Amino acid sequence: MRHQERAHIARRVAGVALSLAALFPGVALALAVLSLCLLPEPAAATVATPLGGAFSITPARRYIVAHPPLTLAPTGVANTTQVTLDVHVIPVLLSQLPSGAFSYELTPLALRAARGILSSDTSHFVLPPGASREVSLDWHDLPRRARTANLGVIYQAMPVARGTPVRIVEQLLGVDILRLPGHYRSSGQLTDLRVSQLKPRTLRLALDAHNSGQDLASPSRIALTIHDHTGRRVLARSLATDIVLPGATREFVLNLAHPLPAGSYTAIGHMAFGSSHDLATRTSFQLIAPNELPSSQMQLRLLTAQGAVSQGAQVAAQTKNTGSAPGTLDVALRLYRLNEGIPASRPIATRAFTTPPLAPGHTSQLREALGRGLHPGTYRLLADYHAIGGAPQTLIADFQAQQPLDLLAELRGISREHALLLPGLLILATSVLLTLVLARERQHRDALQAARRQIDELERQR
Repeated sequence: MRHQERAHIARRVAGVALSLAALFPGVALALAVLSLCLLPEPAAATVATPLGGAFSITPARRYIVAHPPLTLAPTGVANTTQVTLDVHVIPVLLSQLPSGAFSYELTPLALRAARGILSSDTSHFVLPPGASREVSLDWHDLPRRARTANLGVIYQAMPVARGTPVRIVEQLLGVDILRLPGHYRSSGQLTDLRVSQLKPRTLRLALDAHNSGQDLASPSRIALTIHDHTGRRVLARSLATDIVLPGATREFVLNLAHPLPAGSYTAIGHMAFGSSHDLATRTSFQLIAPNELPSSQMQLRLLTAQGAVSQGAQVAAQTKNTGSAPGTLDVALRLYRLNEGIPASRPIATRAFTTPPLAPGHTSQLREALGRGLHPGTYRLLADYHAIGGAPQTLIADFQAQQPLDLLAELRGISREHALLLPGLLILATSVLLTLVLARERQHRDALQAARRQIDELERQR
């Protein structure tokens, strides 16, 4: 019964993963492997379908120690749904994401390299309802100078039924870890420890474990301890371990809801991985309230834009940090030409940048140039950024591109924008002129006095 419950949970997990992968085919995850982690041993990886029944493969994971060339035990593919399935078989090279899920590339170069190591006796077949068949896999070789290879085989199924508005694509991944006989070094490294805010009053502590060995392995021990500013240990937790592919880095996470009061702390990660013992890494962090890290809260506001014909747009805005830590803001600008109030399908200019760090409680003026060679007409500027809490936000500013102003018009515009500037300049000019006149008068007076002294001296000599 326990085995059946775990298998049922595994199928539900894989079903959710496959639904997501169908929406994002560019980043293909190891879908069936998510369910394998819940199974006690290699077994059928199944995915429940809305059509009733399941599409499954058996076995879903194999660990082969042998010398190629070798024909592997066949993989059974079964269709217990109510529709005929069009199945494609695709060998791929596996890598591993920090989350632990397997990933693969579907580029022509990567697919060709995978087929050079492992191939199937068929790349495509049709599977009627209630039918099953076997797929034979041949291990040809290993990459040059390699002793192991991490391969996967995608079994991609699509209903043959026509006329349906949405055709669901389902994918299963069989995992084949291939290696030559012999001794393999097992070692690892702790590369990083990060503390972040998962949600209010919950911290996320993430340890990065790197497999620096030659074979698939898992850490034998991972633990986290937290010490306060006096060095007293206030928390100790052990983390569950799992497999890490050679050369991959996997993230092991502790979500901490245990309340830690405001203060200074040091988190220390401990790990043993193969022959690497007593590995440790640490990081310090500050809490401004129970389980609350300092955080920046950046805002973008007061967006304006203007531009002249044959020139670019001048963008101005204000950034403000209302948080408790220095922060930056990622901003993406898009400039559109408007036609009867409707923006064009594509922007005529774009720019993405990160603002300089801003201290808590401070504001800063943002000025950027965007695009060039504007034509007469109306334009719309969009500024995209992520607001407090991560929600995407967009500010909008419309402006009219007009002919560049001549010097007199520019001076008039400046005087309108700065009402006190022109009177101030007049007062300054008058003061300068008066100063020059007084200085010139003083020079004339001094020269006249000098001439009189010379005349008086000549008369005394006579």
